[in-house]
Amino acid sequence: MFKYSGYLTALVVAVVLLKTSGCEKDEDPNGDEKLRIETGAVMDAQENVYVTVRIGDQWWMAENLRVTVYNDGTEIPNPEDDNEWMLAGEGAYVFYNNDRNLAGEFGALYNWHAVVDEKGICPAGWGVPSDGDWQELERYLGMNEDEVGLTGLRGDTEGGMLKDTGIQIWSIPNVGATNETGFSALPAGSRQVEPIVFFDFFTEETYFWTSTVSGDNNAWSRGLTFKTSGIFRDGADKRSGYSVRCLKKQATP
Repeated sequence: MFKYSGYLTALVVAVVLLKTSGCEKDEDPNGDEKLRIETGAVMDAQENVYVTVRIGDQWWMAENLRVTVYNDGTEIPNPEDDNEWMLAGEGAYVFYNNDRNLAGEFGALYNWHAVVDEKGICPAGWGVPSDGDWQELERYLGMNEDEVGLTGLRGDTEGGMLKDTGIQIWSIPNVGATNETGFSALPAGSRQVEPIVFFDFFTEETYFWTSTVSGDNNAWSRGLTFKTSGIFRDGADKRSGYSVRCLKKQATP
């Protein structure tokens, strides 16, 4: 599935790494602060290659994870049946509407058990970001400190800075989308589990797991929608199917 090999993989990675253009906050001639983007690339255990982007001091994937094996090569279960998904007591993934043709652009949807499995789903040297990692990103984008730790919709323009622009994929009106960070969030939808298991919100919303629990059966997540330019922070049922963006691990001093 979407697999590169040998020379082609090396060539793709090299080309993406060469396409860098810087990525801190700068001032334009009018004195307004803006972002300049620095990109790179990383490869997962199945040799899927992802564009990466530096936002502040953090390196993020600029695409949703689509790997279907753990880093040791163990296959991640793929329970397409609703009941099997609900009862899965281990890591699991699915593609939206069980449509594998969506994987290349929108990635896979994972339950939280896959996110924290010790075998790892992110490329070596990368990990699923914690709630604190997301808060660091939100502060860098300008979110008020008083809002960062709240639940529900927070911020003003920060979500728009992460969303892919236009209405070709996002539903109208895709409020405030500028993608000035290069994060390029797409409306990948989700697999919900309450009151029943169902796919929903494709082209309208996207949800990302964090690695941080928010209760016995819940974990913190982030959400972006076509209706707002803020960022949702909520505790989600660990059985839900959400997208994953990996974050490069910080080097220890």
